[in-house]
Amino acid sequence: MNCKKRLILVFKRGIMKILILGLGLNGGGASAARYFAGKADVRISDISPRETFGPLADEMEALGINCHFSDKDPKENIKWADIVIKNPAIPNTLPQLSLAKNIQNDFSYLFSSPLIKDIKLILVTGTKGKYQQFCGWLLSMLSQATASL
Repeated sequence: MNCKKRLILVFKRGIMKILILGLGLNGGGASAARYFAGKADVRISDISPRETFGPLADEMEALGINCHFSDKDPKENIKWADIVIKNPAIPNTLPQLSLAKNIQNDFSYLFSSPLIKDIKLILVTGTKGKYQQFCGWLLSMLSQATASL
């Protein structure tokens, strides 16, 4: 069964159970957690202790997210989840991942979600400003194209 069909089945069943596997020292999982909060039953599992995250841990808990910090073995959380949103820092070789029903990252989930099937996207990726000039050019081209409509 392909990814999109599995996601549609999860939506039809009712409340999704989402595990954010790895909140991340830079808060990489926080955006996904914020997105799903209130839309699904969300848990966070991270190997680091709660103190590592400071106010971010407070924010996640205030959103009603069940946080499992110092989680050295996320096996039970992975088995619980309909979808595991895996932080890029989590190795694909983590043995417990074999227990997951569906593994995504925040981008793969977004792009396969039936919620955005009718939205047209233009995506530019990069780090540390590599694509700033390209983005400026692209916005300029789009402005010209829409002005001529």
